[in-house]
Amino acid sequence: MSDIMMKQPASEFVGTVGEKIRFRVKIRNILAFTSNYGNSISYLILMKDDKGNDLKWSTNNGKLKVDQELELMGTVKQHTTYKDRKQTILTRCKLV
Repeated sequence: MSDIMMKQPASEFVGTVGEKIRFRVKIRNILAFTSNYGNSISYLILMKDDKGNDLKWSTNNGKLKVDQELELMGTVKQHTTYKDRKQTILTRCKLV
């Protein structure tokens, strides 16, 4: 296991699927890709909350920046695991 992965706090699932929650997060990475619905660009926003939990949100909002801290209101869509880290997938997020 790499030193970077060992230093990260354990990530836990946040909320329950279907629950609408307010989140305070910091954007860690933004991945841009062409949407399946026409020629628009979509963004996968990778975030962490103040407890170190991993959160993901897919949006067409291209104004967000890496290291930006923000408050979101969104619905927990799904809980997944990637490389042994728990992730909470969000949908219908709005900046608060």
